[in-house]
Amino acid sequence: MKEVVVSWSVDAPREAIERVLTPAAIVEHAGTYLVDRVERLDDVVVVTASAGDLETVLEFTETDTGWIYRQRPDRGPFDRMYASVAVLGDRPVDLVLRSCFTFGLPLSRLTDWFVATDRRTELERLGEGLVAAAGESADVVTERTPSD
Repeated sequence: MKEVVVSWSVDAPREAIERVLTPAAIVEHAGTYLVDRVERLDDVVVVTASAGDLETVLEFTETDTGWIYRQRPDRGPFDRMYASVAVLGDRPVDLVLRSCFTFGLPLSRLTDWFVATDRRTELERLGEGLVAAAGESADVVTERTPSD
């Protein structure tokens, strides 16, 4: 599995970010997929999204700090993918976006390494979109978790 982490320090009240932080907004601001359907099933929000002929189904669970989500098996491009969006602290807040993924292919270490740049770009778009939607400006701090 490959891990990518992007974080922002945002001079905004926590509530400003939390107000715009929904499963649909997470998918939309990442900029890869368009949201087709959102369903709430007990404690899980299921988002079905598409990009051309590619469809993915993501399951979101709310946490004390934001959301964690994963791609349903066989319902998207990854063999396994899970991610989190966390809002930590209060004015300034730290917005921490993390994604762990693998394609599960014979050369997945290499494939995952190449895709890490695309995944990082998605997380950066997501963070920028959430901050813009909250109506605040942010000092961007990007960090990369060392790979194994």
